[in-house]
Amino acid sequence: MRSDGGSGLDQATAWSWTDPDTLAANAAGAVTPAQRALIIGPRIRPPYLAWTLLVALALMEAGAGVHGSTTNTGINPEGGVAGGVEEMLFIMIVLGWQVLVMALVSGVPRWGDRFARRRAIVAVESGRVTSAAGRVVAVPGGKARAIVGTTLIPLPTGSPELPPPGTYQLYWLEPTPGGPGPLLLSAHPQDITTSDHPPT
Repeated sequence: MRSDGGSGLDQATAWSWTDPDTLAANAAGAVTPAQRALIIGPRIRPPYLAWTLLVALALMEAGAGVHGSTTNTGINPEGGVAGGVEEMLFIMIVLGWQVLVMALVSGVPRWGDRFARRRAIVAVESGRVTSAAGRVVAVPGGKARAIVGTTLIPLPTGSPELPPPGTYQLYWLEPTPGGPGPLLLSAHPQDITTSDHPPT
């Protein structure tokens, strides 16, 4: 896991589902720095190798086009536009497709991760935090789950174990178009019959 100043383990350690300051921030529609860091994840470097390969392919194709259009000894002896296009196609068939495949293989996963991280940043900064009375329930042989009514509220990847089973006022981050969510943020333990935190 790449890091930009703190590991996922450090952020999970700093995360507390029932911390009063965390609960206060979430109740005000904000996300704490530890929550933000864990949800959006570490900084992801651009796919430098992929960009280098694509630039190299573009230069190679441009050079082939210029060479084919300005000489009479290439694939098309007549040169001109037709000669340039034919030489560019020849280079792509012989070598260019290999360079393109290598660029996509090295770049697509990183581009996807960077795109997902940008969507996560938008979701976190949207301030769309919702709260309602819910439960933390134990799952035999598995991890505890947070439930509001019959709806499961997922946990951010890398977050710590949920607090003990019981009734809680749950706070979670609402999803944005294409972004992550819903994601549980905090849990305020209470007796639902005397709750002073009605669903919002």
